[in-house]
Amino acid sequence: MRISSLDSSIPWPPSWPPKRYTQDNANATTGRTDAFMRDKKQLRRRSTDSMCGKQRPLSGHGAGNVYMKYGCFHISLSMMAIALWAAHPGIARGQNDEHREYLSVMELGASDLGSGLPEGWRITDGSGAEAAEANGNLWRVEPDSNGNAAICLTPEAQPLSLVSPPVPMEEGCAALSGVVIGNGDNEVSASLQWLSKDEVVATVPLREPPVSDARRRRFNLAESPRPETADGARLLVTAAPTEGATFCCTAVRLTGMFAAPREVSLFYNKIGYEQVAPKFFTVQANFPAERAVFSLTDPLGLRVFSGTLSPGKTVKGANGVSWEGYYYQGNFSFFEEEGDYTLTVELDQCEPVSADIRVGFNLLWHEAFALALAPFRQLRVENDDDDKLRLWRPAFLGGVSDAALLWDIVRSCCIVRLHAQTDAFVPLREEALYGLERMARWLDNGNSGVNQDEQALHAAIMACGARLFPKSGLVMAAARRLTETIMTSGQKGMLPFSAVMDMYEATKESRYLEHGRRIFPGISTEYIDPLLIFESYTDTMITIPLSNHLGGLADRIVGAADNPFGLAMENGGFFLWETETDDPLRGNNARLLSIVEVMAQACRYAAKPEYTTFVYNQFNWIMGNNPYGVCLIVGLCEPDAPFLVLPENATLEQPYGAVLHGVGPVAPDTDRPFFGANKNEAAESTHGFSLYNNARYISAMAHLKRIPVAPPLKQRL
Repeated sequence: MRISSLDSSIPWPPSWPPKRYTQDNANATTGRTDAFMRDKKQLRRRSTDSMCGKQRPLSGHGAGNVYMKYGCFHISLSMMAIALWAAHPGIARGQNDEHREYLSVMELGASDLGSGLPEGWRITDGSGAEAAEANGNLWRVEPDSNGNAAICLTPEAQPLSLVSPPVPMEEGCAALSGVVIGNGDNEVSASLQWLSKDEVVATVPLREPPVSDARRRRFNLAESPRPETADGARLLVTAAPTEGATFCCTAVRLTGMFAAPREVSLFYNKIGYEQVAPKFFTVQANFPAERAVFSLTDPLGLRVFSGTLSPGKTVKGANGVSWEGYYYQGNFSFFEEEGDYTLTVELDQCEPVSADIRVGFNLLWHEAFALALAPFRQLRVENDDDDKLRLWRPAFLGGVSDAALLWDIVRSCCIVRLHAQTDAFVPLREEALYGLERMARWLDNGNSGVNQDEQALHAAIMACGARLFPKSGLVMAAARRLTETIMTSGQKGMLPFSAVMDMYEATKESRYLEHGRRIFPGISTEYIDPLLIFESYTDTMITIPLSNHLGGLADRIVGAADNPFGLAMENGGFFLWETETDDPLRGNNARLLSIVEVMAQACRYAAKPEYTTFVYNQFNWIMGNNPYGVCLIVGLCEPDAPFLVLPENATLEQPYGAVLHGVGPVAPDTDRPFFGANKNEAAESTHGFSLYNNARYISAMAHLKRIPVAPPLKQRL
């Protein structure tokens, strides 16, 4: 695996042909040991340096997100604290700008005892040695006198102790409190042991009230400050021998008090915001704010817009897993003045946090489209004589065929062909023509595809190309020949239908339209354009049923994106959309972009603002409005340059325009975000890229461009 980052000496924008890009050959460590802790540390990566009252961007990502903190504290919760965050969200407000949270770090209850003594727990005798296995005499796990599952101790010659596993203490944990609940007539003591490198450095007793009912005994630990050298803790419950008596422990809980400075982070689209479009950003804080406002100021410092953030809320992924902190959403969609502005947010009494943003008409089309074509041009190959079609380097295809990528390129070119005079369109047109002519020559060598599905795909590609380049004799001849083949063989489906309808548009020869009547496949969202062509020349109703179908699908998608990022979910998860996997899934960029393609088409048929908002929110996520504040397309948001991980032994020239796999899950079964901030944490599953990602991005942007929009009236006058 090779790790690359942009060379600051390379001029921007890149020129063609690209210069050789110098890559870092260091291997990245991609292991996910202690996945929960790594996730926590990643989300805290912005604050690992003690910078009292100073701003610091996300390490390794330039000025990715604006960050403000107070004091000199650092917080990183223990693994158990993170796992139980949602179940015990106790909040307390500290003084001197300190935020405190009380989180469970260890729990033992009846539900944990179904299969015996939980892992890591031990029973020891008076000498500290392991007691014999449960034999019904010394100890056992069974229902107590109240019918609750419990660990029951019946010491005979010497005391027996229930010993918890050591709980690692991260430096943010300032104190512990706890409780032990049980029943029985034995003489019982409970204590907390603070540990340093497995050695006991302090022992603190839990206190039992003077008057205690043997049927429900309770031992309490008031807040015990953490010793300076302590790196862990464990709990002991000891029962002394009492003739005929048994003590049953039914519940144990340790709660940590975690102190941290109040932190506020601002995430936004680093390219900028379209003038006439939804405009959203996200704020993250480690405390629930009572006052959360924002404003826009112009270069002269004049306030031009202000608003209130949405109420802070937690984000929950699959299986109820919570992300760290509280998230607030800002919305300035009604502001439609082009220009450069400063976005400022204020939460409670914290210092304001600011970022520079841009608002412009057709901003994404002009600034963020053409660059995604650069990797295609760099990765072209030459092999006209091969039996297998090769257009781009196989190592970067992303698990799909060259033909499938070309189909995306050509279809996108058809979608935005009305904008052929703009500079952004030129590299798309060039890549489409390159692929079409290469395929046509390959077909002239007697190739057609290994099966009917491939033949249909090739025919659809060439027929669409014939619409784009009707004066290209090479492309038109290949399109005619392939379309005739699938017509003669009687192939049906969306691809054959698409081929004959595109050929009718390109030639106006009635035989193609008549064949389309015979093989009309019905309503589908897979390929909409040939259906609309068919509707325009026949009396078949397409638009209304298609609109109904897309509307129902879009409503479900939008309904599952109710979170401060507006991020899409699938199968109940942000990142865990597949269930059968052992390794962390790839980042979710390609999946988000595929959903955008559907939603952008829904926007054409239903002018629902929530549809358009959803589309722009996914682009916002990719362009910086994510928990890492990083733009996920290499070189797009200079100087923000994420690391790029290449396949083993693969090389790449300037990596500008590579759409990364993106933010992924911290672990295969944990729907919480992960994106490495440095080389050692950069993984192929998140920092890798493929041309498939770029194809999805290009297609999504093409569909976005098709959504009708005009400048404000006063700007046109």
